[in-house]
Amino acid sequence: MDELHNQVVLCSDIDDMLTKLSANTSCKKILMCFVEQLSLLQSSLADDSIHCILALKNEAELNEPMNIQCNKIKLVQDKKELMRTLSIESMRCFVNEALQHEATDDIGITNLCYQKALHSLSTTKSYV
Repeated sequence: MDELHNQVVLCSDIDDMLTKLSANTSCKKILMCFVEQLSLLQSSLADDSIHCILALKNEAELNEPMNIQCNKIKLVQDKKELMRTLSIESMRCFVNEALQHEATDDIGITNLCYQKALHSLSTTKSYV
């Protein structure tokens, strides 16, 4: 997680996370939690600033089929997949942001967003 240290905000519990979510509404967020914590996040699913929720299965749940009805939730099997998915989703967010700035001819911010996207992409290879 060192590669993403400037993009990741750690929270001590769900209440701490919900507080931090409400404090910064201007950026897209990728949440990470354990599957058993998903029910505590139901109220946050409608928040447009949440890009996705990465839910890590514990070892007891690895072989159990899970029926998730929300397209914002992505189930991951282990920490390596979690970090790989986080890096890829981070890259996608930066590319989308770059495209928005490109449409307004803001080349400096566009290039910065593409640079951050490339950094996220290069981080992904550590988790393959």
